[in-house]
Amino acid sequence: MKIQTELLTNLTFEKLKKADLENLVFNTLIKPIGKAAKKKVDDAFKNNKDINGEPYPPYTSKYQKAKTKAGKGGNPQMVFYGDLKKSISKVLTNKKEMTVTIKSDESKLGQSSPYKGNGQNYGRLHLIGQANSNRQTPKIRKWFFTSDELEDNKILLEENLLGKEFQQAKEQLTVKLQSLLKTRMRNLGKVTLKI
Repeated sequence: MKIQTELLTNLTFEKLKKADLENLVFNTLIKPIGKAAKKKVDDAFKNNKDINGEPYPPYTSKYQKAKTKAGKGGNPQMVFYGDLKKSISKVLTNKKEMTVTIKSDESKLGQSSPYKGNGQNYGRLHLIGQANSNRQTPKIRKWFFTSDELEDNKILLEENLLGKEFQQAKEQLTVKLQSLLKTRMRNLGKVTLKI
């Protein structure tokens, strides 16, 4: 008895060139994660919640009184004059290096900054809880990502950080990659088996 089978495939690698793959990964995975990170930082200034989605610790009554006296009592917690928020860059992309960067530029802190000119970055003080020149240790308010979130890829694995966005971007990349690899069925030949 002879059985004849046809070898068929619907995959091709012809459409998948290095430049296309790099563009696909950058535009579908890296860039969206950078935008999601920037949104988390922006939201940390609007919603009185840190990048983990947790409420900020309350201000001391002395600080709240000073903020109210300055006419800034209605501002969100991390916004007094708004200098720290304005110091944050847009999403800076580098396709060649496959990177996305968001940073806080201390040089952009305005003259109204309580620490301007004394060598202290008050945004950093809030991130790590470091004592300032008045020997006051501010409560930690995670308005930006630090090495804590990068440790063990927590930033991409934990849903309260960027885990959900990373998973969605990976799924989108998979769909686009599959669409590049799929083609119509092609006959690769016939095999005859003798039994």
